[in-house]
Amino acid sequence: MLNLRHEYGGLTRVIGPKAIQAAEARGLLPELYTLGAQTMYEAIYDADGVLEAARRWHDPALINRCQAFIAALYDNGEPLDEYFARAVAPLEPPAEVSRMAGTITPLDQQHGSAYSRA
Repeated sequence: MLNLRHEYGGLTRVIGPKAIQAAEARGLLPELYTLGAQTMYEAIYDADGVLEAARRWHDPALINRCQAFIAALYDNGEPLDEYFARAVAPLEPPAEVSRMAGTITPLDQQHGSAYSRA
């Protein structure tokens, strides 16, 4: 889905773990959504990883620092199409593990389906 979004103008870049290693020295970075320079939301997840809430921030100085950090990551990231061609496209097609039979079924090329059922 990200690749399609990128192809249609939702430009996405990929960064490696080294790009955020220092920033995560004291813990994982939060998931942030900025709306201009006045409002920012931080996603809050429960123990199961389900979105539980969003914390709203109104501190322009904090928002500016976060936006600058995000922009620097983006500027240093690899364009998704280049990453995809280098690291994803050469991989073998995905297979599905059947929950019912516990078997792995290869990609169903004949029917044009992403997955086939056993």
